[in-house]
Amino acid sequence: MEEQQTRYTSIEGDEKNEVLAHRYHMDMDRYLTIIYHNVVISYTVIICLIFNALPLQSQVKQLQETIRSRKRNKTSSVRKKSTTNKGIKTNRRGSARSRKR
Repeated sequence: MEEQQTRYTSIEGDEKNEVLAHRYHMDMDRYLTIIYHNVVISYTVIICLIFNALPLQSQVKQLQETIRSRKRNKTSSVRKKSTTNKGIKTNRRGSARSRKR
C-alpha cells in the first residue's frame, strides 16, 4: 500500500513539476515579449528625439556664427566725443549745419 502511495506521490510531483515548468516558460515568454516591446518603444522614442534634435543643432550653429560675425564687425551707433584744449567736449565730426557755416 505504501508503494502505491509513493508512486502516486511521485506521479503527482512529476505533474506538478511539468505544470510549474510550463508556467515558467509561459511567464518567461511573456516577460521577454514585454521586454521586446519596451525596447521597440524606446528605440522609436530615441529616433524621434534624434530627428527633433538635428534641426535644433543646426540652428544653434547658425546662431553661434551670427554672434561671432557680429563680434568681429562691431560698430557703435554712438559717436565718440573728443575734448579740445579748453576741456569743452565737441563732436569729432560736426553736424552738417555747423560745417556749412
